[in-house]
Amino acid sequence: TILTLDQTGTFPISQLNRFTEGRLLLSDFNDLGTAFDFASLTDVTGTRIEIDDVDVAFPALANASLATFDVTTSDLTLPTAMIDATSFIARDGSTISLPNAVDYDAGVGPFVPGGGRVISLRAEDAGSQVLLPNLTLLEGVGSNRVSVDIDAVDGGRVDLSSVSTFRDMGAGFTVYSVFAEGIGSQVDLSSLQMIEEIDVNQFNLSHTLEATTGGEIVTPLLTSLTDTVLTLDETGVLPIAQLEDFSEGQLFFNSSNGPGTEFAFSALTDLTISRVEIENIDVEFPVLANATLTAFDVSTTNLTLPATVIDAASFIARSGSTISVPNAVSYDAHVDVNQVVFYELSLRAEGTGSQLLLPNVALLDATANDRVPVRIESVAGGRVDLSAVTTLSNNGLAGSVTTYNLLADGVDSQLDFSALQ
Repeated sequence: TILTLDQTGTFPISQLNRFTEGRLLLSDFNDLGTAFDFASLTDVTGTRIEIDDVDVAFPALANASLATFDVTTSDLTLPTAMIDATSFIARDGSTISLPNAVDYDAGVGPFVPGGGRVISLRAEDAGSQVLLPNLTLLEGVGSNRVSVDIDAVDGGRVDLSSVSTFRDMGAGFTVYSVFAEGIGSQVDLSSLQMIEEIDVNQFNLSHTLEATTGGEIVTPLLTSLTDTVLTLDETGVLPIAQLEDFSEGQLFFNSSNGPGTEFAFSALTDLTISRVEIENIDVEFPVLANATLTAFDVSTTNLTLPATVIDAASFIARSGSTISVPNAVSYDAHVDVNQVVFYELSLRAEGTGSQLLLPNVALLDATANDRVPVRIESVAGGRVDLSAVTTLSNNGLAGSVTTYNLLADGVDSQLDFSALQ
């Protein structure tokens, strides 16, 4: 059923105790101070509720699962603790408050074919808030494919300050996307300690943390990330100094205002099976030890990595950048094909002044049973320093094939293999 009410209509709502799988549209366009009191309503499962500039009360509401609350220019407090797979959207300075909710299962409900279900916890515009201050767990337990989008934009705020875990443990998958954009926008995850996957989803879909153009994601306790895309620019705020390991994900850094902004991963020791893209911004990894199976793609800035373990890593320096890895003494090109989606390794300097410096690597080898092309390339004036390498070796098992493809193309392009025997 679709039920539409404004300040001029009359409908007896106080006796309603269930309103499920429908739409409830409530408004007060003439600002007459109309209020709607659903005094007996306990269950709105599966219902979309749109509230625009009107006071609405649901004092007896017990079950709001699989519903959507879209609230504009109004404040709404819901007493229910049952909000599984429900969306909450606050607009134009509205506040949606759910003080009694303590857990949230995004995976409940009937199976949704195709792309699955998208759930939104969103505050947009200055002063808008979605408040779930006592929620401790977000999880996906069912068989659905679910995307949980947690967004604060244009000055909005989402309070999930007690959530300690995002969990994906269903037969389907649950992907969490956290986005803060605009000055004053904030997603408060100040208790979040982990994004936990009981079974890695087979669709290679990653969780997302993105803070840009003044937005802030508060995660001071998050020390480990897996299968996550992390995006930062020079204005976004997201604490990274406490991160200790990052695997099977992607790191994106960009500055439209030129070099000078700095991101320091002060505690990060392991950065594995990932992709790192850095453009026009300074990024530091001062204690990084292990960069196995990670691809670094760097433009218009310099990057020094202290890592000693760089097996099957790729390094691409572009647009005058320098990538320096002074502590690595060997490089094993083996790739675990069960984990990695790229099978071609690249050591490349591209563009005038671009440099890839691996001055102390003495051995390039391949010891696993993989078929791996290693492309070592200097183009358009770039330079690759492998001046200590004495041997290009393939010591893998029978049937393994590792090929080294060397290319120097363009004036002043250079591959330095001055010790190669």
